[in-house]
Amino acid sequence: MGEGKGSREESELVPGLLRHWLIGRVLVAGLALGCYANSCWGDFVFDDSEAVINNQDVDPGATSLADVFSHDFWGTNISSRTSHKSYRPLTVLSFRLSFWLGGGRNPFHFHLANVLLHPLVCLLLLEVLNNWFCQLKTSSKPVSRVDWRAPICSSEALVATLLFAVHPIHTESVSGVVGRAELASALFFFSSILAYPSPTSQGGRAVEILRLLLTLVLAGSAMLFKEQGITALGVCTVSDVLFRAKKLQKESGGQAKCRSLPWSYWRQWCDGGSGRKLCLRSAVLCVGGAGLVWGRFAVMTTGAPQFKPIDNPASFSDSWTTKILSYNYLYSLNWWLLYHPWWLCFDWSMGCVPLVQSATDLRVAAVAVFWAGLGALAFRGLSRFHTGDGRYV
Repeated sequence: MGEGKGSREESELVPGLLRHWLIGRVLVAGLALGCYANSCWGDFVFDDSEAVINNQDVDPGATSLADVFSHDFWGTNISSRTSHKSYRPLTVLSFRLSFWLGGGRNPFHFHLANVLLHPLVCLLLLEVLNNWFCQLKTSSKPVSRVDWRAPICSSEALVATLLFAVHPIHTESVSGVVGRAELASALFFFSSILAYPSPTSQGGRAVEILRLLLTLVLAGSAMLFKEQGITALGVCTVSDVLFRAKKLQKESGGQAKCRSLPWSYWRQWCDGGSGRKLCLRSAVLCVGGAGLVWGRFAVMTTGAPQFKPIDNPASFSDSWTTKILSYNYLYSLNWWLLYHPWWLCFDWSMGCVPLVQSATDLRVAAVAVFWAGLGALAFRGLSRFHTGDGRYV
């Protein structure tokens, strides 16, 4: 009775027709494309002038490929002390491709690439979420591979992806040409997660090794589009641990209900073939990720970038109280923008957000609400990890 009721509730959330393998994906891609199609006729704006117009690396006839890999995102030699140290050579190469296709710095071709990348990112996100949710459902058969013609088994995955596709918070990334870095990095970020060999992956040891190496290559590529792409490796490891905990829960017949974290299973995690494989996969990702991070820092031969107070006022404050409160307020502000994306800005530097210099500042209340909400969400998810909704959280 309980399972039947849950199934009916899910079907009411999203009609079965929309979860058809083709209709659901066309809906996601269509909405993502339709929201930003008008950006194609826009001009270069704000940081586009430095990253595209004034950046000689964008012109294939002005600099060589070797220059692209020795310069930062803005075209300055990365070994220079004045370099921003933002190393994104693959993004610059994509700009060179847009330059070549458009016969120069034609804004239409640069914007078109961004507009087309957004639906691709959304489709990959749908596959990632659909895979995860289907594996976390106690009544669903785990997904062993990406099947583009398989029905969308998770309504939650489809709804979350649709919200992602139309969310205004992505306007800067899609409509601004410099947002190519975020879009392309996200594309390889999700590709890395999909390539990762899950516990239910089909194929022998050779296939698993190849998929693991592909995961590292794709995560490294995501990092070379924009630095945070390397975090795909952490997401792969965490998801692997969650699925392992779910498997142990199933093997125990539902008797061992974890009341906090699934740490009660830690002695079992490396027992058996699947447990040893998880530990080995995690070790490979850790070593590979450390190598990628080391390589990234090695590129900055002259050390960390030198920022100015106008770039990041909080980091230059002499008061630790101001630093802590200001940074935490920024966290709460970003969380609020996800819920209510009304107050958006193309650049949050240059004092757009005044520093929180005292505990009596009214904005401290926003910080308290943020951490209280995050704590409640974490408590619900971890204390009810043995249930379906807890794993979703």
